[in-house]
Amino acid sequence: ILATAPEDKIRDGKRAITLSKQAIVLSGKRASFLLETLAAAFAENGEFELAVEAQRLAIKDAPASSYKELRSRQSVYEKGLPYRIDSNENPK
Repeated sequence: ILATAPEDKIRDGKRAITLSKQAIVLSGKRASFLLETLAAAFAENGEFELAVEAQRLAIKDAPASSYKELRSRQSVYEKGLPYRIDSNENPK
């Protein structure tokens, strides 16, 4: 939410990065969904190269059924744009 909320007042890229990194450390593993979150946080903070790299790792560790959606997000980061949850979409 801190990285992808459609409302500006909710987003906080720096905090999202900090919390995402902590979640990865605390989990003790490189989980795809945590890397996706970190990628979104990097993008929100304008760190698009890091966002693309984190998203690549997320894709590598994700189930094949998620590949299309994750690759779509990676292309957003490659264009230098942050990912936003559609206000009519339920986050997964």
